[in-house]
Amino acid sequence: MISTGFSWYGKLLAFIVKGDKKEGTNKFIRFATISIVVEGERFIVDAIPVTPLTSNMKVVRELLGIASFITSLPVDDMNREKLAEDYRRRWGIETSYRMKNQFKAKTCSRCYPVRYVLYMLSICMYNLWVLLNILHAEHNNMASGKPTITVDSFIFDMRRIVYKTPS
Repeated sequence: MISTGFSWYGKLLAFIVKGDKKEGTNKFIRFATISIVVEGERFIVDAIPVTPLTSNMKVVRELLGIASFITSLPVDDMNREKLAEDYRRRWGIETSYRMKNQFKAKTCSRCYPVRYVLYMLSICMYNLWVLLNILHAEHNNMASGKPTITVDSFIFDMRRIVYKTPS
């Protein structure tokens, strides 16, 4: 899926993609990402920069190569309901984008490498948050599903650790 990485307010450069107006601009740094959803838990596996010259087919092939998984199952009366349920679970990926965006750093930098690193860091932080929620649920013998560690408390604790402030 193609997601917006960062809004861009500078000149139109080679790596900037135009899109629908959002946050006062129609220029963005974009990434295509691939996610996996297993038992309600969503992890972002990879992200690839997307530019105006990027071929959608090339991006899809690269992401599928990373995932090493593809299927084209025929639909019939025997598997219709199962495939519909599997497709419904796919929408969990949409939730992962909404949640991942809560980890995006705010920056005014016009330096593409800085923005790229910040985007990748936001994915790492999101995945760490998902993993900690899974571990917390397992440790407390709870069913995984709804996160027990909120994004706000996770970010608060990360800031406390980074800036070495007492609890």
